[in-house]
Amino acid sequence: PDLVVTALNQAVNAQILNLRYIEKILLNWKHNNVQTKEQAEADNLQHRQRYSDDSFEGKQEFKRKPPSSSGSENIKIPLKRIGEEKNL
Repeated sequence: PDLVVTALNQAVNAQILNLRYIEKILLNWKHNNVQTKEQAEADNLQHRQRYSDDSFEGKQEFKRKPPSSSGSENIKIPLKRIGEEKNL
């Protein structure tokens, strides 16, 4: 019961209120032979450190390329508001 409550707390702290998420937490702990609340909290801490944005080595930053000078700057797209009729 302590592990179930700890899994529920972890899900609430992650703001993921989904029974499948909680089930995956419990299955992960079973796979890792986590049997006490203290072991579960340590496993949670290791998981957060492993997958935090600061320590994730595979993180890549994607930047937009500046628009090319192929004449596309002169293209004007007409905008129309919803419910607005076009006068001809």
